[in-house]
Amino acid sequence: MVRGIGIDILPVDEFEERLRRVPALKERLFTERELKLSYSLESLAGRFALKEAVLKALGTGLTGGIRWKDVEIVGGVKEPPRVVLHGKARSIAGDLTLHVSLSHSAGIVVGVCVVTSSDT
Repeated sequence: MVRGIGIDILPVDEFEERLRRVPALKERLFTERELKLSYSLESLAGRFALKEAVLKALGTGLTGGIRWKDVEIVGGVKEPPRVVLHGKARSIAGDLTLHVSLSHSAGIVVGVCVVTSSDT
């Protein structure tokens, strides 16, 4: 059963401008593993868009003590993205399953998340 759907679209140049304005933002938004896996600015922007989509699909946003690093996007060039939840996000999601997709085209990134449960 579908429990939530989230989508986020982000122009890469807009994301780049945010990072330029706030130099410490990258470390606040991403785990060390995410930063190591991100091979380009577009890749990093995609991870951010997917984090946003996950938070929308869970129905929480950044409320109730959830932090950006509680939603970790892993996977690289040769494997699809997947989500690892930590902290408050993990406890909220419980046994829900997150299905994610990420796309990049012409300076735009899109992240999509569908949350399902085994309930009928």
